[in-house]
Amino acid sequence: MRKKRERRCYRMNEQTKAVSELSRSAIDLAQAAGDLGALKVIFGVFMVMMLLIIAMFVYQTFTTSKRLAVVEDAAKKTIGYFTPIADRNVGREEGKAIIRESVTRTATVIKYGILKIRYENNLSPGSADDRIKGLIRTEHNDRNALLGRFMLVNRKLSFVCEESDDSAMIELMKEHVYMSKDKFTASLMAQEVNYLMDGVKARYQNKIDELL
Repeated sequence: MRKKRERRCYRMNEQTKAVSELSRSAIDLAQAAGDLGALKVIFGVFMVMMLLIIAMFVYQTFTTSKRLAVVEDAAKKTIGYFTPIADRNVGREEGKAIIRESVTRTATVIKYGILKIRYENNLSPGSADDRIKGLIRTEHNDRNALLGRFMLVNRKLSFVCEESDDSAMIELMKEHVYMSKDKFTASLMAQEVNYLMDGVKARYQNKIDELL
């Protein structure tokens, strides 16, 4: 009797273990399936993001190429326009007209530069000197490059330019850039710039008369 009871208890224990193992296996399988589903979702999201990134890259490459093509076309047209007039011989009146327009442009650049530096900075004496000198230096080089494209009696028209004029332009810019707000007016500044540049213009044109 006792042996039967022991055998019955043993079978029940074995069945309990079997049920426990099956339950644990079922839980593990369910968890794995859940994890796999989560991984599928994560992988799906990752793939969508990668496709979006690739699409954006292709779009940007395409639009950038189009923009570069537009810039290249504009550059070719500009070069094509200036090529016929490069090193072109000009007469007295043509030379004077070119100088007049070049110096007028410089005057406009100086006026704009004074206003821009004044309104963009809290200035102390000397703080904008490098910007002023850089602006005049750049303008000098641009003006020489433009005038150098034209020939007057076998001389480049840029022969009229003098570096001493740059020093006068720098000093005038400094005066108005550092001028106190209660004294500075745009109209007075424009008048003084025009006065200086009219003198430069007259000297340049006189050099043409002296040459011819």
